[in-house]
Formats: sequence, structure tokens, C-alpha cells
Amino acid sequence: MKNILLVSLLSCQRRLASKVKSWMPAFAGMTTGLFLSSFLASPVYAYNSIGHKVVAQIAYDNLTPEAKGQVETLITIVGQFYSINSFVDGAPWADWLKSDNVTAYNTWHYIDQPILEGGCDRCTVVNPETENIVWAIGQSQQVLMTASSTKYPQESNFEKSMFLLFFEHFVGDIHQPLHAVDMFSDNYPTGDQGGNLYPIDSDIANNLHSLWDKGAGVFSSTSISDAQIVTLAAVIEKAYPESSLPEAKDLNPVDWAAESKDIAQNVVYTIPANTAPTAAYLHTARSVSEKQAALAGYRLAALLNQYFEYK
Repeated sequence: MKNILLVSLLSCQRRLASKVKSWMPAFAGMTTGLFLSSFLASPVYAYNSIGHKVVAQIAYDNLTPEAKGQVETLITIVGQFYSINSFVDGAPWADWLKSDNVTAYNTWHYIDQPILEGGCDRCTVVNPETENIVWAIGQSQQVLMTASSTKYPQESNFEKSMFLLFFEHFVGDIHQPLHAVDMFSDNYPTGDQGGNLYPIDSDIANNLHSLWDKGAGVFSSTSISDAQIVTLAAVIEKAYPESSLPEAKDLNPVDWAAESKDIAQNVVYTIPANTAPTAAYLHTARSVSEKQAALAGYRLAALLNQYFEYK
């Protein structure tokens, strides 16, 4: 059954490529600085499945009844091939593709906005792949907003199902600060791959990217039940209610990427490489991770409520 899905994925990718030129004007206002970053061929890491499911649960808690019905119906179209039974279950799906050697979408998980630490005459900063996470979120939005074809309804709904899964995943990823930057310094003249090459001494993770994928411990359980996901999401929503986050109304992924870069510069990279994070650093990292998960969930819900309001 998965082979059928993979063929469909590749077919959909080819159709998407033919649409890109017509969609790109929507990104004409994106700043040049956002694209001055380094693309490095490396494995893609993301929020672990717990982090992605928590973001999706927060979003689901804030969907209208109409939107809930739409997302659950769409999820089952692709979900049947992966035993995905709900919107929340499907949140890690974009990472599962790699286990099937589907690598065409790897660059969609991040955008390497450069951070320069000190003087770095040896640093090499190059433009990234055009198909980065900001771009991918935009493509997903376009598919979800486009009316289903009356001539090819099954094909249209398959695309919407796939891009709904992409969308919920990438909205989570872009709120993880190290999915939005690449740090350059004398020690990392070609970049640190979003913290993947930045070693730390911690029981939680052995590099900075992994530490923040795990929310500095918030999302680091080896296994967690659906009920525990619901509970953890509720705890975060209580700590960071939408009413306390006016920035949650900002639904522009370009701004989200800029926010994540700011957090990376001012919080994430305050720990020296090859050292153990202090208790204060971990406390801050956990608080920031919870707030970012809440923001991601609220923003995801707001957009989905818009897309499915009249459908």
C-alpha cells in the first residue's frame, strides 16, 4: 500500500513544480536578507514526535467544529497508508517520509538564516535552496485554500490531505529556533547546520539542535500516550493562553522565521559549545519552547479555521 502512496507523492510533486511559478508572486515582498543563508546537505531533524503532536493538539483544541470535521476527513486520505487516525497523529508524518527514502522534501523543514558570531574572515555564506520552510508553508497554504477540482476530486483531495500533513508539521518546525538559522564562526566557517554540529554536554541531548527539538526536556519522553499529549498541551495552553500572546495574531511565516532567528541569537546560542547547560539556561529553554509550541498551535488553528470556514 505504501508503494501506491509513494508513487502518488512523486506524481503530486511533479504537478506542484508546474504550479510554483504562478504561486511565487505571493512571496515577492519577502526580504532579501531572509534568503542570505547557507544550505548544507545534511540529515533533517525536527521537533521530535511529541513536540509536533503537542503543537497539533493545541491547534486542534482551538479549531472550530467545521474545521475539525474537515481536517479529520482529509487526514484519513493519506493517513490510511500510515495508520494515522487523527490530525494529531499525523503531525510527525513529514519526518516519516525519510524512512521511505523520500528525500525530495528535506529542505522544506528549515531556512538557514545566517548568524555570524564575531569576525569570521573564513566564513562562506551562500544563498539557500529556494524551497525552504517559509516557501513550503506558502505552498501548503495555497493547496489548502484552492477549491477542489470538480473534474478530478480524488486527486485534489489527495493533494489537500498531503499538504495538510505538511502544513501542520512545518508550522511546528518554524517555531523551533534552530530550524530558522545557521550559525557561522571561526569554528564553523561553513555553518553549524542549525546547531546539529554544535556539541553540548547534557543527558538530554548531545548537540544544541537536539536539545531544542526536545524542548530542553519538555518533549523528551521516550514514549507518551495520546492522553498524556492532551494533558501536556492543556498545561502549556494554561501557562500561555492565547489572550496573553498578542503576537499569535501574526499569521505571516516570514515573521515567524524572523522571530525564531531572534530567539536563536539572544537565547539559544548563549551556551558555549562543549559545555553543560546550566539550570538557568534549561529553565529558560523550557519556557521558550513551551511558548513557541503554544504560538505554533494558535497560529496553525487560526489559519485552518480561515481555510475551512466555508468548505
